[in-house]
Amino acid sequence: MSPAAILPASASLDLLERWSRVHAFAMLAATGIALVAREAWPIALVGLSSVAALVITGARSGARVGTAANGVTALRLLFVTSLGLAALAPPSGLLVALAVLGIFVLDGVDGALARRFGAESAFGARLDLETDALLVLVVDFLLHAVWGYGVWVLVSGLLRYVYTLTLAVFPPPGGPAPRSRFARSSFGLFVTSRIAALALPAAVAVPVAGLGSLLLWFSFARSFFYAYARPGVAPGEGAPIVDEALARDDAAPSDPRA
Repeated sequence: MSPAAILPASASLDLLERWSRVHAFAMLAATGIALVAREAWPIALVGLSSVAALVITGARSGARVGTAANGVTALRLLFVTSLGLAALAPPSGLLVALAVLGIFVLDGVDGALARRFGAESAFGARLDLETDALLVLVVDFLLHAVWGYGVWVLVSGLLRYVYTLTLAVFPPPGGPAPRSRFARSSFGLFVTSRIAALALPAAVAVPVAGLGSLLLWFSFARSFFYAYARPGVAPGEGAPIVDEALARDDAAPSDPRA
């Protein structure tokens, strides 16, 4: 595709933001249906369908869709969907833990491929972000519906979507806070806590899952604080944010995943 066919960065980011709001609302609605049905498949199928719609729309709009990195992310998305459908038959905790570990490892592979081949883009960043968010929600729902964790365990999986809609309804002065090193580390530790919760005996798993949730909640609280109380300052930093997302076509936006 010729460079002229690629959407300008501002139009590309606007498309992604509008889709994110619709997607967040759809995921919250799917979670409500899943709670009534006591099955994770509504979350998995709505998530897959919504992201597939983003891919189709992005391809038609000239976004950089067909890259190796996005291919790995798409594979991760299919694995996450399979986890949600696996709840139709009670899965083994250890097998699910191994599956989550494999998906988490692939999360590093797609990023490495994007950097290696210079394929970093707004579309790829959002696809990766939403796949991670879907993984968190599916795993947390399985812990609740299959392994009997309290409804508190779902909070972590819903925070991403609540964050997106909150920023849409009440736009912060400086836009969403960029993702910090603390947020990246928190997410890695959180996923580790979920793998442990699936693989370990309940006496150990529940406290570990609780600690992982508290860490992620605190990370999101930091993102809210820096978005509204300290606009234009990155979490953990003292210098103003310089938004370079519009400096080039199809540039990667700030990633507020906490």
